[in-house]
Amino acid sequence: MNINWFPGHMHKARKEIGKIIPKIDIIIEILDARAPETTANPLINSFATQTSRLKVLNKADLADTSVTNKWLDYFNAQTNVVSMVASNNNLNATKNLLKILPKQVDKRNFTVRPLTALIAGVPNVGKSTIINALCGKTIAKTGNEPAVTKTQQRIKVTDNILLIDTPGFLWPKLETSTIACKLAALGSIKNTAFDAIDIAYFLMEYFLLYYPQEIKRRYNLELIANVEETIDRIAINCGCIKRKSVIDYDKIAIKVINDFRSGKLGLISLESPET
Repeated sequence: MNINWFPGHMHKARKEIGKIIPKIDIIIEILDARAPETTANPLINSFATQTSRLKVLNKADLADTSVTNKWLDYFNAQTNVVSMVASNNNLNATKNLLKILPKQVDKRNFTVRPLTALIAGVPNVGKSTIINALCGKTIAKTGNEPAVTKTQQRIKVTDNILLIDTPGFLWPKLETSTIACKLAALGSIKNTAFDAIDIAYFLMEYFLLYYPQEIKRRYNLELIANVEETIDRIAINCGCIKRKSVIDYDKIAIKVINDFRSGKLGLISLESPET
């Protein structure tokens, strides 16, 4: 399946980031803890090969905890990189960022020249929510959909820390269908840019391989069959039926996707460092 969603403001953001990188002390990259590698924009690497990086695995309350711990170890073993978790359930923990940031850059008098951090991430990873938690008030617009932030803005978090907020942006060409499907499942691509049935089948194939018990529990299934039969059984159990007992595949596909996004399926990660 070919998904390519690259709005004009994303192209503008990419150019602006390239210009501002030389003035940045550290990059805060917000990732979705359920798929940290997929939500790590490769363009960031091309912009800043020597700049210190803080990777925040956000929405950790929705991810498989054991897998998230592996990701933390994986990122912390990299040069110039430190990682941490964050979640909407514990926004106070997000404020640890303010203690971590000064330790990751060359020491200087930040009262003379504030620490400048670029905060970036693909759409819908929760970047604006984290910014608001750091500031203790609503600064950045939030929304459970991609492309809410459309322009770059400078935010004074404290007297010593300045944030450069950028629009969430993808890269012009998504390398594989797997990457595209994961980003669509996570809500980083607008729902109108992909076929929900394709994404639901992609997810179900993964769930049956790695999280079959969660599928049984959520949809009241005694046995797990192949993907097609499982989707059909779930549709029947959930009442996603049209007239004449025809399965409403669009309706059940949207339900599966939303159940995953909201955490109703349980703690699920879509990738691990091993895979």
